[in-house]
Formats: sequence, structure tokens, C-alpha cells
Amino acid sequence: NGPTYEGPFVASQIAGQGKFTWPDGSTYQGEVSNGKRHGVGIYLAADGIVKYEGCWVQGKRHGEGRLAYDAAGESYYHGQWEDGCKHGHGRQVWPSKNRYEGQWRFGRMSGQGTMTWCDGAIQEQYVGNWEDDHPQGAGSHTWHAPDPSRPDVDGKLMPSQQMNNSYDGQWNDGVRHGTGTFSYASGANYFGQWDRNIKHGDGRYTYEDGDLYSGLFAGDQFAEPGVSRYSSSKDAAALNIGAEDNPVRRCIDISDLEVFALAPGSRSGAQDYLAYDENTHEVMREVYNMLLRNIGELKKIYGQCRGVLQRQGDDPF
Repeated sequence: NGPTYEGPFVASQIAGQGKFTWPDGSTYQGEVSNGKRHGVGIYLAADGIVKYEGCWVQGKRHGEGRLAYDAAGESYYHGQWEDGCKHGHGRQVWPSKNRYEGQWRFGRMSGQGTMTWCDGAIQEQYVGNWEDDHPQGAGSHTWHAPDPSRPDVDGKLMPSQQMNNSYDGQWNDGVRHGTGTFSYASGANYFGQWDRNIKHGDGRYTYEDGDLYSGLFAGDQFAEPGVSRYSSSKDAAALNIGAEDNPVRRCIDISDLEVFALAPGSRSGAQDYLAYDENTHEVMREVYNMLLRNIGELKKIYGQCRGVLQRQGDDPF
């Protein structure tokens, strides 16, 4: 019921170039020493798809190697290993095309690294420090506007400005926390304190036209009159990132919620969907703002739920 071995013996010990085959059908072919995988070799999992090619030390992946998760080899980890874990510099590409390149510590993204998330034409990128698979310490996150040269992007859906939203500052457990600067696609800018992705504490908000608010923030809004230089037409809602020129807004489709923003008594049928009251646009904008402010936390919750399941192509190690 155990593995079988084909290859040479040296002084009654399994050594040299050999092949192991396990009862489940997985195989190893390569260098062997003292009955263990040691040196350079190839491990092929029972499914015939997951494959590791690289260095081994005393039966464990150790040194440089490549672990492929699909038959085409497009989803993989390539880099350094230690004691069977990703450790050192490496590059990971997931089936979703999300990718990370940087430092690893015993199987987790830790140290300096770059993570790129792909969602159709939308891309997000974080460059900075990591700890236990989360942004931690100093780093920058950029939401990239779609590239009009890409054939899968409809130019009519492009945002009105081709700048990117970006945040540069402190992170804690994967969320904006501490001191940082958020630069908006509209040209507006916020510099100050953050508390778990929310503007909270002392800060300065500069509108796209140069008007300024400087003072305390609470719950992502102005907390007091502070020191300001802005017209009376501006309000706290302008602080958030749900504007039409925000390239991130296409990540979230909430058009099916529009009916709930209609005035009371105007929901009798589909023909009334256009019967918006004067506050409908602002209601929908605030819903966008709320979702976008919490998108990092929503991703974290999704990741935790997703972690209890395993799909084909997931990292089995």
C-alpha cells in the first residue's frame, strides 16, 4: 500500500536518479538521496495537472522551483522555497490573472511586494510592505483607469478623465489606517488621518478647483467647521469617491437598486422607474460611496468565506 520505487541503490540506500509512484497515482522523478527526494526533480500530482519542477532537500521543496496549478502552466508560483514553503522572492499568478511578485515568508506574502488585481478592463495595484498576506506598513494603492487601446473596452464607457485614483500612506491589516494621501481621479486630494479605510482625525481636503477644507474628520465627513475656503455649494458628499469620473465605480453595478431610490408611491410598475424624485441621484451616489469606502473590507470578508472552499487550480499547498 506504500509508494513504489524504480531506480538504483547505493550501499543498500535509495540514491541517484529514480522514480517514486504513490498509490493515488502521484509521481516523482529526479534525484534521490537516502530514500528521499533530494536535488532536482519533478513531482506530478494525482490529478496529472499540478506539477512542481525544481529543487528538493530531504523530501521537501527547498531552493528555486516552479509549481504549476493548471495544464497550460498559466497559473503558477515560481520562486524560492524553504522547508516546503514559499519563502524568499517569488511570483504567483492565480487563475483569475491576479498576480503578486515580491517577498514571501513561510508560505505567506510578507515583506516588499507588488500585487495586481484584474477585473476585466479594471486593474488595481498595491506596491509596498506586506505581512501575513495583507498590506501592512507603508504602501501605495492605485486604481488604474481602463486603457482605451484595449479591444475589449467600449470607449463610450470610459471615465471623463484618464487619471487614476491612488492612495499613498500607512496600512494596517489590509486597510488604510494611519497617515496617508488619497488622490482622486477628479483632481481632488485628501491628506490626513485614516481609521480602517475611513477619514477620521485631523486632515486636509482639497477640491479639484483648489478650494480647501482643513480640520477634523469623523466617519468620512467634516466633523466641525475647521479652517475652510470653499463655496457654500459644496457639501460633505463631495468628499467620497463615487464620482462619475472615478474609474473604480465600474467595479460595482448597483443599477438594480435604483427603484428603491424612487419617491414613495412611484414604484407601481416598470414604466415608473424613470419617475425619480429630486434626491435620487444623490441617494445612488451615496450608495456608491458607501460600497467604495468599504470595498477593502468586503474583499477581506469574501476572501475569508472563499477560503473554506477549494476550486480546481487553487494552491493545494
